[in-house]
Amino acid sequence: MAGLALEDDDAFAALQARLRPFSQVTEAGQLEERTVLAIPSLNYGEEVLGSHASELAALEERFLYLVFALRRPGARLVLVTSEPIPEPVVDYYVGLIPEVPDARERFHLLTPAERSLRPLSRKLLDRPELLAELAALAGDRDRAFIMPFNVRREERDLALVLGVPIYGVDSRFERYGTKTGSRRLFESAGVPHPRGVNAIRTRAELADALIALRAWRPGLEAAVVKHDDGVYGDGNHIVRLRDLPPPGTAEERAAVDVRLRSMRADYLRTLAQGGIVEEMIAGEIRSPSVQLRILPGGRPLVISTHDQVLGGAAGQSFVACTFPADPEYAALVVHEARKVGDYLARQGVMGRFGVDFIVARREHGWEPYAVEINLREGGTSHPYGALWLLTDGAMDDDKIAFRTPDGRAKHYFATDRLGDPAYRGITIAKLLEAADAERVGWDQQSQTGAIFHMLSLLTSEGRLGVTAIADSPDEAQEIYLRVVGLLDRLARRPPVAAAG
Repeated sequence: MAGLALEDDDAFAALQARLRPFSQVTEAGQLEERTVLAIPSLNYGEEVLGSHASELAALEERFLYLVFALRRPGARLVLVTSEPIPEPVVDYYVGLIPEVPDARERFHLLTPAERSLRPLSRKLLDRPELLAELAALAGDRDRAFIMPFNVRREERDLALVLGVPIYGVDSRFERYGTKTGSRRLFESAGVPHPRGVNAIRTRAELADALIALRAWRPGLEAAVVKHDDGVYGDGNHIVRLRDLPPPGTAEERAAVDVRLRSMRADYLRTLAQGGIVEEMIAGEIRSPSVQLRILPGGRPLVISTHDQVLGGAAGQSFVACTFPADPEYAALVVHEARKVGDYLARQGVMGRFGVDFIVARREHGWEPYAVEINLREGGTSHPYGALWLLTDGAMDDDKIAFRTPDGRAKHYFATDRLGDPAYRGITIAKLLEAADAERVGWDQQSQTGAIFHMLSLLTSEGRLGVTAIADSPDEAQEIYLRVVGLLDRLARRPPVAAAG
């Protein structure tokens, strides 16, 4: 393995050419046996990973939804995580598919047991004994593939060392996943997007860009600055533009300069690596997203649509989602997202990605604006994957509704951020037992209920994730609120005293 030329793009391209769709049927009419090597290596800069240090293990744990793929007789799953997953969590996921008695036999766990900010792929590359074990578990390399979180140099190296192709967007295309690259792609593909300026690196360039935006739209009240490589909205910063001197005056530049000097020094240091500024869309707005994949062979497919719930200090961070997106504008964003998929497919991209939008209500209806492309797994990947694998359903041809094989529509509300410090006293076993007793957990017969994830954070941070699946949006919200009520009771939270 040490003799491989790990930086050889031709070798990696040849490896990727062996990838083929999962659901291949043999001559006997059965699904071909395939092995999924789930390696959720979050490969970002140390500053980004450092801001999520306490939850990195739980973010990797989200890949447990792939356990539900074992409902397919020909599937095998190897899940690699930086730290061991608590056994009760593993038992919980396997227990959600009781109709598959051999699921545990086809499911393998592997870990370097290393808590650090290094990408998981690097942790594996530095452990020859784990690489050998992983290679043995992969079995026939022509019937295996790697499922990553995102793909950079370490993930490519790992694929070459193992001789197993990777179903993810190659790092040579990562420019399309930056904020600058996304905006340039939107321009090339004719996708509507907010007015803005790309490739900003200094405070002076940012000031020039804001002045240019105000000249274009004098009434603009705010703009959004984004780090090129920011994730989950972490690199977004809102600059308020109201109460500034009129555009084009000498006083304007001085006032803009003073306003920008209040920005954090560390934010500006990261901006030096590249970023954008764009108008903040005003009016009644929503934040839908579209998830796509490009199959081996170059065929782009729309997988799903979601309405994102944004929060955080600047209201720019993803905190939850509803599925599917509102039918009032779902077709609009799907139409624009297909342009992105077609463009990336022509460049040779293969793998899963998402396109985030803002839609604004205007007199003539909803108007879509594409805002970024995420060339990775996202916050909607695991809830949709769980629904899809547990129900065998799919989006309709128009990508408006999700229906099970018997025609029932399905909806969900999902979040990674259901938390309260009081929840730290709740054990995983206690939560799961109570959820069963109150019949709020997943029920395969009705195909409704709550599925929990990121459970390893429950006792350490008082936080977990939940996907509440039901036959209507209101029912999904009701299941979520029942989970909240259950957690509050288990935490034995005392009544809040009235003020005064």
